[in-house]
Amino acid sequence: MLGNVLPLVSALFYVGVFFFSKEEGAEPLESLFLGNACYLVLVPYCFVNVTVRNTGLGQWTFLLVFAVLTGIGAWLCFAVGIKHTSALRANFITMAEPVMAPVWTFVFLREIKLPEWSERPACPVAPRPAEV
Repeated sequence: MLGNVLPLVSALFYVGVFFFSKEEGAEPLESLFLGNACYLVLVPYCFVNVTVRNTGLGQWTFLLVFAVLTGIGAWLCFAVGIKHTSALRANFITMAEPVMAPVWTFVFLREIKLPEWSERPACPVAPRPAEV
């Protein structure tokens, strides 16, 4: 039962981001900042996890640069763009991005996923290998 209720609650919060960002006087950037600030709850986990403690300076630098360029940049684009588009269109664009990412990677870089990755449910675009 809990496995059905939690996805429904998650979907309500997901929809709420789009619709409440379109309300009169709403500031999408502030709401996104507050929502992402909730990740601070996970900071204590960093002190007890062995993998996190053994991460080197170079890896942390790469992670921070990657997070700034992709994560923060994407949220800023969303906060600016949601003011100029409908909530429904913004939802479709947001949902299309993870599906289209492997397609754009193939089109521009000619990179394909290895066959063992296509067996996993996280890769919906990759074709299943033919069975012999």
